[in-house]
Amino acid sequence: MASKTVHRIQPTLVNAVDPLGRPIEPHVLSVAQDIAPQAVSYAQKSLADPCVAVNLLEEAAATVSEAVLAKQLAELPPVRNMRAYLYRAFLRRLSATRQAEIRLEEAFEERLRLNEGMSFEEKMKARLLLKQIICTCDRKTMWIVWERIEGRSWDEIAYDCVMTNRAARLHYSRALREIREAVETNPREYMEELRQEDLRRQREASLVNRIITLFGWLLFRAVGVRSALGVRYRIKWHEREAMLADIDNMFS
Repeated sequence: MASKTVHRIQPTLVNAVDPLGRPIEPHVLSVAQDIAPQAVSYAQKSLADPCVAVNLLEEAAATVSEAVLAKQLAELPPVRNMRAYLYRAFLRRLSATRQAEIRLEEAFEERLRLNEGMSFEEKMKARLLLKQIICTCDRKTMWIVWERIEGRSWDEIAYDCVMTNRAARLHYSRALREIREAVETNPREYMEELRQEDLRRQREASLVNRIITLFGWLLFRAVGVRSALGVRYRIKWHEREAMLADIDNMFS
């Protein structure tokens, strides 16, 4: 029995009005819908928050719509290649957004680095923020953040982590973005949450270390093996805990 071909309808990615409330011309909207998958895919390689990509495309489409209407009113020749014209407008907005992200990251990064002029409160905040970032990262991103805070260049970090410069920056951006935004939204409340989280983490670390010590001693007695736990767990636990201890020592 022949199977029926099911045609899947692609979801609409682009709205007819941009985030600023400007309308998008039907022809421009059609082209925007067509290039949306490609544009969003490309933006995911550059932006810390890929969800922003659709907003940028809508803003670019609204700007192009205004240019199209202006050409019509001035009786100028129309845009010949709307797809290329719109995509270039999107790329310009994407580049500007990425540059703005980098400036915010650099400013936030300075708050995490130890310097002689830091007050006690600034050191405490930097310690809590850096520990929170480390605790929410995967292993590769954790080392990218740590090496960056130590002052290493992006080329050195990319070489050590066996990835491109852009990929290393993207890992770093995504690790910092959520915490940076939380600090900017409500700094006092968020810092208090981090203090409580740090105390809870320290209690858990103390308990787990006692369990590991006891378990390792019992296993050593039973089979003469000091390595009680697997390599994967040692990486996930001991490596991160050692890094958190280094952060405490750095800001003590």
